[in-house]
Amino acid sequence: MTARGFSEFDTFRSNQIREGMMEREAALEAVLVENRPRYQSLVWYLDTIGLDFNSTIARIQRARRWACTAEEQAFLQHKLTHRHRMVWAASSCSRPAAS
Repeated sequence: MTARGFSEFDTFRSNQIREGMMEREAALEAVLVENRPRYQSLVWYLDTIGLDFNSTIARIQRARRWACTAEEQAFLQHKLTHRHRMVWAASSCSRPAAS
């Protein structure tokens, strides 16, 4: 899947880092595991609400991706603290890229 954003795991681990409860490297390893898609759960949920798994996943993959201009990216990176940069690669700007 290609949708972007922050998961509840990203937020939880970020808070643990900020509070000194977990080292950054351990948090990154944890979210790589925790953020893996749980396909059986997706299949069950989509079936429960009456959506076809394959067509839904295909639509997610076709979703327009968000991007930043180089100027926006530089500004945002400057504003982010070192601890928040761990999730920068997964974040996106607030406007869609030009097609």
